[in-house]
Amino acid sequence: MPSLEPPSILVIRRRYLGDIVLLGSLFRNLRLHWPQARLTALVEPSYAEVLALNPDVDAVLPLPRSGAGLGSWWRALRALRRGRFTHVSIWITFPRPRCWPAGRVRLCAPGCSTSCPTG
Repeated sequence: MPSLEPPSILVIRRRYLGDIVLLGSLFRNLRLHWPQARLTALVEPSYAEVLALNPDVDAVLPLPRSGAGLGSWWRALRALRRGRFTHVSIWITFPRPRCWPAGRVRLCAPGCSTSCPTG
């Protein structure tokens, strides 16, 4: 039986200002499809403020900076777990698109085959 709770969606795009700005249309379309969804972005710290200006983004999680201590990474991992994401969209360049089964979470990279589950 499908959950009645709105989805919690994590969008991962680490870097490149132009690509971060272009995520605006993705977030807009997600918001139109799932008005009650919680939309979160995971980006490098220098781009967190850009996405914080987008009214369709509910939260921005910055990745720890390069060379950050282990404590920073543990805090980031705890924040990801607290998000209890039902969907994860990965916008990172891969040699070819991939989908990963990850328990109850859907991990889908752009260009996945149609067998990649969508909600």
